[in-house]
Amino acid sequence: MTEKLKNFLDPELRLIYDDGEKLLASASGGFKDFSFVIFPFAKVYEGFLKKFFYKIGAINQHQYESERWRVGKALNPSLEKELRHESVYDFIKPDLGNVLWEAWKNGNTPHCLLKKQGLLSIN
Repeated sequence: MTEKLKNFLDPELRLIYDDGEKLLASASGGFKDFSFVIFPFAKVYEGFLKKFFYKIGAINQHQYESERWRVGKALNPSLEKELRHESVYDFIKPDLGNVLWEAWKNGNTPHCLLKKQGLLSIN
C-alpha cells in the first residue's frame, strides 16, 4: 500500500488491511478455497470508496456515517427512479462510474464471491 493511500484510509481500515496482509502471507497452502483472504480487502475497498465519495461531495456526512448506506446500491447504474437521489453513479463521470460499478459487480465484494461457483485459488 502506498503512503498516500495509507494516509487516506481511516486507522480502522489500515488495521483491517494489515490483517488481510497477514492472512495472505499465512495462506500459502493447506486450504481448498482462499476466499476468506479476500474479505478484509473487500471491506477496505468499500471503506475507501465510501470515504472517496464523501471527499468528492458525492455523499453527505449523514450518508458517510450511516451504517445503512451501501456502496453497491449507490454505484448501480440501474437504480430505481425513486432511489436515484442516493446515486453516486449519477454524480461521477460515466467512465469512472462504469469502471467502479464493473469492479464492484464482478466480484470485488464478499457477497459476490459467495454466489460464484468453484473454489478460489491462491494462484
